[in-house]
Amino acid sequence: MNKLTPAQKAANTRQRNKFMAALKAKQALFRSDSKLLAKEIADNIRADEHANEHVNHYENGSMHWYQAEWGQVRLDRSLLQQKGRVVEVTCPTTGCVAGWATTLAGYPMALRHTNVAEIMDAFQGERHLKLSECNYEGEVRSIMEVGQELLNLSSHQSRFLFDGSNSKEQVLWCLDQIAENGYFDVDMCPFDNEGNRCRDEDGNWLDESEYEAANSG
Repeated sequence: MNKLTPAQKAANTRQRNKFMAALKAKQALFRSDSKLLAKEIADNIRADEHANEHVNHYENGSMHWYQAEWGQVRLDRSLLQQKGRVVEVTCPTTGCVAGWATTLAGYPMALRHTNVAEIMDAFQGERHLKLSECNYEGEVRSIMEVGQELLNLSSHQSRFLFDGSNSKEQVLWCLDQIAENGYFDVDMCPFDNEGNRCRDEDGNWLDESEYEAANSG
């Protein structure tokens, strides 16, 4: 295997530094702009051909939207990084809306009071780890709590948007509303957990015949 020349090593270092600077700048934007963050999450969900599939369908390398869990990662030592008594996840396998928000903002999913060796031993035989916390500037906090703050949600809105049974249509409607208006009205969401239209444009519930007509196609 050919060794890199000093000039090649320097070029690689510059490229990595440039990438990291751009990543940190983007994370800073997501931390300060809930509209931009909501749009980015929605764009990623729309681009994911396997969005909301069970974690066993995924391979590591890309993060997917899966609403039923705050976050998940394949049990792989290379995806876990020790930071004191906290283990950070470098590449989550899945994240719900809140998990996507914290990850995009640069607050990695994490496990507290442990180390990589303990995790590998404790979960030996498991395929994936379920995660519910993130490393928020050195403090381990719940993904739900930090996600709510990043998206500027009330507790009522966060309970609705972060519900694990939400359909893709419900989630995208909420995110689109945040991206456009910075806010969504829980009582105006026109979709149900099955992804079917359940309200008219004025927010009124559809009756049985209207529901069938709206979702027959």
